[in-house]
Amino acid sequence: MRKMNKTINIALIFILTGMFLCSNASYSQDISCLRVPLNGEAVKRVGLAISLERRVLTPSRDKEFTGALKKAIKKGKAWTLFRDRRAILKGDTLIKKYPHDSELLQALRSLEGTLPENFDVVIADIEDSDVAMYPGYKREQFYITARYLNTLGDMYAILDKEHKDQFVGILQEGFKHEIEHMRSKEAIRNKSPPEVERIVEQQAPSFRTRELFRVAYLKQKLADFPELHPDLAKFLDRVKDSKDKASYLYAYLNLPLEKHLEIVKQLLSKRKSSQIDIMLAQHHIGYVLDKALESGQNYTESAIFKEVVKLLKDKDIIDIGPESRKPYPVFRFIRELMLQDILALGRDIKTDGTLLQNLTQLKKWAKGTQKKIGDSTWYPMPGETTTLPITKKEASERIIGLSEDVLSAALKSEIVNRLRANKDRYVIIKRDDLKMIGDGLLGKTGNSISAAGAGTRYAVIIGFDNEGKPYFSDRAKGVLEFQVDGGRSFIEMFLGQSAHYNEKDRLKTKIPTIIYDSHSTDKDVTVDLERIGYHVSKKLTDYIKLYSHEDPKASDVYKVRLHKTHIIDKRNGDFLTHADPDAAWEDVHWAYAHDSAIVDLITSGIAYEMVKNDKYYMNISNVDNRAGGIDPIVLAIMELTKASLLCQVAEKQPFEKGGGAPVHFKEPFYKDHVLGNVERPSMDSNFEKTLTAQETADYLPYKNTANYCLNIIEYAKEAFLGPESTNADVLDFLRAFYEVRENPEKKAELTFKKIDLVYKFKPAFIFYEDNKKFQDGITIGSLAGMHTWLVKPLYLAVPNGQEAGNNTMFEEQKENIYNWERWVLGTLSKILEDNPEVGAETKEQVIKERDFSAQKAGELRYAAAKVMDFDPEKTEKSISEMIAVAEKVIQSMRASIDRLKDKRDRDYLNITRPGDAAGLKGVLGDQTRKDLLRMPVGQKEAYNRIEEVQLFSIGSKIGRIAGNFIKNKKGDKPINILLIGPPGSLKTTLANTLKKILQEFDISVKLFETDNLPGREECSFARFKEKNPEADVIIAESVVIFPKDAAERTDLFIKLTGSLYERQERITQGSGSYEYAQIRTSVTSPDFIGKKEDVLLDTDFITIEYINSGNLRYFLEQGIVKSLKDTGSLELTNSIQRSL
Repeated sequence: MRKMNKTINIALIFILTGMFLCSNASYSQDISCLRVPLNGEAVKRVGLAISLERRVLTPSRDKEFTGALKKAIKKGKAWTLFRDRRAILKGDTLIKKYPHDSELLQALRSLEGTLPENFDVVIADIEDSDVAMYPGYKREQFYITARYLNTLGDMYAILDKEHKDQFVGILQEGFKHEIEHMRSKEAIRNKSPPEVERIVEQQAPSFRTRELFRVAYLKQKLADFPELHPDLAKFLDRVKDSKDKASYLYAYLNLPLEKHLEIVKQLLSKRKSSQIDIMLAQHHIGYVLDKALESGQNYTESAIFKEVVKLLKDKDIIDIGPESRKPYPVFRFIRELMLQDILALGRDIKTDGTLLQNLTQLKKWAKGTQKKIGDSTWYPMPGETTTLPITKKEASERIIGLSEDVLSAALKSEIVNRLRANKDRYVIIKRDDLKMIGDGLLGKTGNSISAAGAGTRYAVIIGFDNEGKPYFSDRAKGVLEFQVDGGRSFIEMFLGQSAHYNEKDRLKTKIPTIIYDSHSTDKDVTVDLERIGYHVSKKLTDYIKLYSHEDPKASDVYKVRLHKTHIIDKRNGDFLTHADPDAAWEDVHWAYAHDSAIVDLITSGIAYEMVKNDKYYMNISNVDNRAGGIDPIVLAIMELTKASLLCQVAEKQPFEKGGGAPVHFKEPFYKDHVLGNVERPSMDSNFEKTLTAQETADYLPYKNTANYCLNIIEYAKEAFLGPESTNADVLDFLRAFYEVRENPEKKAELTFKKIDLVYKFKPAFIFYEDNKKFQDGITIGSLAGMHTWLVKPLYLAVPNGQEAGNNTMFEEQKENIYNWERWVLGTLSKILEDNPEVGAETKEQVIKERDFSAQKAGELRYAAAKVMDFDPEKTEKSISEMIAVAEKVIQSMRASIDRLKDKRDRDYLNITRPGDAAGLKGVLGDQTRKDLLRMPVGQKEAYNRIEEVQLFSIGSKIGRIAGNFIKNKKGDKPINILLIGPPGSLKTTLANTLKKILQEFDISVKLFETDNLPGREECSFARFKEKNPEADVIIAESVVIFPKDAAERTDLFIKLTGSLYERQERITQGSGSYEYAQIRTSVTSPDFIGKKEDVLLDTDFITIEYINSGNLRYFLEQGIVKSLKDTGSLELTNSIQRSL
């Protein structure tokens, strides 16, 4: 009893203390009481502030700051900027106007008339160095520390009038940011803190304010070192015209590099450095590394570079890898810091990466033909010739010089005799002769694709949320099924291409095959390889595995996982993992993948293994272009021309005005190179907008297909070793990477010194790409197409489209035909069907006049945007006009698929999948393979049978009810099945699967979606039966509206939880709404129907691949069949017997 009384007394003390603080601390409801997690609003406002370190404070930092504020207010050490403030809410006390005065305070007070009437600033005398401004919602005010205000005042006092006005303007941006928090508090009520900050930041940017406070922070930190003080005028001049970016580093650009390192040392002088100190130190180190690089020779041997390396190691300021939990390799992190600095100090992202401003820079593109050379070479169709950029004599010598294992002496002589020369002495050669040469080179070739990206544009749209945003099936593009050969994944088709040549040409050694994946696609790719029947035969390193297959024609596969790199805040250069550390690490990193198919071929050591085994060609193709791949014609052209890199290009479509393209510069662009690729983001936006169709045809007629062929030896010489290097030098160069591939530190150092420093930091090779998930995020890298500037490429204009037929070499699948049929044409057609009079109206007219919901409006806007992308005129169209465009696009897509089917029949072979012979689509096989096949892609490392036991249980219960129903000769009362679950929980999928199974037993099934019925009276099993007297089984799907006789008439109640997304966070990111995420993952209460569920099934483990592979049907069917057999109700049909 004493112990209990003591516990109660302690609890009462805490309660009374809390009540005292909340009633006596001025503005406590703004600061603390609202932040006790007792309700939704309280939780969601934790941590919103303009912080030097990160966008949203952690709960502990938030609590620390608000606690200090409460104490300052209680002790009378808090003041207002504009006026005395009396109590606004119960418990408030008077806060007086700040008694001090300064030039800055006068300037800020002059803004009062421009701000909301009740707005004020609370100045608190507390020691907090990270929080710049902190919003107080209920009283329309924000908080700032007196220390920061004083430092800013000192900085302001030394400026001239123009800079003072600019200084106040930047602080005013911070005011507006906090006011926007208060103005939009209702609209953002159900958003997560990071979402809130992004929404407010879009409306009222505060990044320049944050950078100004960072300057103030450093001024405080370095107060005893006047030689390290900032140049405020320089800072203000640099940010004056910047609308989208700023960096505090602008204030330190006049300092010598040694002084930057001194700042680093002072920031890290304490035994344990704060996160903001580490972040700022990293920025200064990045600046030093970039500037030192400009000095030229012996960069990595310079004293300042060695000092930087020592600082990084000794001060323990290298970021920790999210998976390894170890610091990144030093030289890899050095590269990250250098790229970070390039972005931070760039003046304008939109122009920094601009290579092409206008047509005066270019010559017209000269197209090669069968009879003449040009900037591009003609790819010969059957019966045609082509002209190569070498003389007849050179061609003859190179053909004669081919080894006997490539071409016999007799064939060499025949081909040489058939060579011709044009008037300019360039060789003309027949396709058939190129084919004979290329066939002999297949044994010297590898095949590779990159499957590192998710392919958002191709991803299947599952639906639209209540804000009108689409949400997608979150799967790697390479593993999605493609409508060729009954449904094979892109990866499976790629592997089938290698298998074709292995068998057709009876190669002595199979074609080495590489799949590059990433942290975001690794599990998906692994499962797909296992589904096809591959298994790990050798683990070469932590990131390279060799897969083998029992099918004798299947190539071994190197699966290379690419390393991660940071996504960077485009406004100030911060790593997003620092700015938003609560975000999933997968989301704030991306795969360093754009030119990986070239670079990682070398750094992985695979290039060395290939060249050592006399394989020196590597075909590189996009995962979604299965018309591309190994081609003997291409290999022969490579061999004869001795090109180090061949880039395949294709004629642009009429609607593709402008866009990325190979171009011919009038003046050398890089070294002495005039030919190379320029991607769309590297073109001035106004240039592309004003470009006419004729100008496109004259100057940019081709697009890069992203299909390349690489001569490993010649490429290494031209790109990295120099023209005087020998084949032995190349082998030594490649061997060096092979020998260190199991040592991350040495591999990173070798890659940095031998590859990165050659081109990665040069403007011509820097590519900025907006991040698809974070509007303020950006990735920096180099594209594979940029290697056309690093070496002199050979451009090959390849056939594609209708005229090419099954000789097509470019049929990219960027868009999913299902999305177009269901969400573009389907949406438009349904609107016209429901409202025939709207055919001549535009989307906005329809939305406004028909009062569409946000969801329905989102569907229409998505459809209209897609149509606009493919519309040559780029004009807003009516519903009927959009339908016409959509029909043409779908017709074109289907024609492309048909061409691929024809090509596949000729150039691809199926690799025997486990269970193919048994007709079970991979369900049968050894236990390990079964486990992997049923493992949810990207969700679980270990296989758990409980979900499939539930599926079997559903099937078993249905089978038992159906068995008794059949034995009773199908009485008048049907079987009523009720499926209840939130949107996205696979009710319809499960209902349709059950329907297909039951129909095989001659059982009639009808499906109803109760939420779509016109009235409550229509919603009952009795009414369903009345309308469908022939139905043996009625399956009703419900979200919130249930059959009113469900309690009495339901024979089987199945309750589904979850959605296709495993976590609420992922739904939030897809929909942008916490509220909708909560609806999606909510579980409907069974109290509404007065009956407990018979089966509760969490469907999060069921993926698109799980359904497509037949697993969902398999386990349901097994349960049904077992119960039907147990009841002895009927003989099994032949189809069911086969499946068993």
